[in-house]
Amino acid sequence: MLRNLDESQAALPAVTTGDKWPAFWAAVAAVFPDICPDYAQERAGQFNWSADAFISRLLDNQEAGDSYPTRAPAPKRKRDDDDDDEEEEDKKAAEATVREDTEKFLQKKEERARKSFDYFAAYTKAA
Repeated sequence: MLRNLDESQAALPAVTTGDKWPAFWAAVAAVFPDICPDYAQERAGQFNWSADAFISRLLDNQEAGDSYPTRAPAPKRKRDDDDDDEEEEDKKAAEATVREDTEKFLQKKEERARKSFDYFAAYTKAA
């Protein structure tokens, strides 16, 4: 993990977290997106909230073969069997609605065509 601080960094005054964390975290996460945020926050004070110093130390440690703690992967959402059944029922209902709407549309289209033909036939007889 992190090696001992050299004397120049140890002599730096302590800084409260306040507004420092968001900027510190943004800089660290940009270089190490998988780093554990709790680990970074615990160590930030040792570097007087200097993201550059912290990142530099992590890079040095990586070159020496050390690693840093990473965040745990987010747990996957388990699906209930009931969810699958509901989704299947919703899909079947949607398909049935599409079929019904299509049939209604075709029936109306056929009816319009028939009326148009009847009108045309009546018009040609009158002429």
